[in-house]
Amino acid sequence: MNRRAALKQLSTVCGGIIAAPIATAVLAGCRASGEASWQPKILSAGQNQLLTIIAERIIPRTDTPGAADAAVNRFIDVIVADYFSHEQRDTFFKGLQDIQALCREINNNAFLDCTAHQQTALLQKLLEEAHSDIDKKTDAARFSTLIRQFTIIGYYTSEIGATQELRQPPMGQYLSCIPFTENSRAWAW
Repeated sequence: MNRRAALKQLSTVCGGIIAAPIATAVLAGCRASGEASWQPKILSAGQNQLLTIIAERIIPRTDTPGAADAAVNRFIDVIVADYFSHEQRDTFFKGLQDIQALCREINNNAFLDCTAHQQTALLQKLLEEAHSDIDKKTDAARFSTLIRQFTIIGYYTSEIGATQELRQPPMGQYLSCIPFTENSRAWAW
């Protein structure tokens, strides 16, 4: 996916309904740890690696950093661990398995063992299916939409996405986590 398409997707996501856990995490000042010794809260090492590669295929590094540079996988880990119900977690992990199964069916290989071109082609196929008029979309296509939302929101609310990609004019320092309570006034740029 190129940057223009990612921005278009972001405007679609933000203009429509954002999944409640994502909105809650963003409003709560969800911060993905920037520490080098970071360990996932809920994802296995393999799931974390899979999400990192999927996010990077959605927003790849070009002349600006990509989703992996923005640690979108950490953002997703925080959302799944802290803001998803047990049922939502089960659905999320099943979605990862569905993408792996579809990849094996199409490419005779696990997603991580495929070439970057094969990975991108699979994600593009799922995107096209998710946006098609097909009555019965696969679980993998529906899940790929969620992963795209997570990736786009995680990327553009990160310091890298806000300052290097969007080139938000600096107004002091970048603050990713501004405390917000029920009686607080809203922050705006």
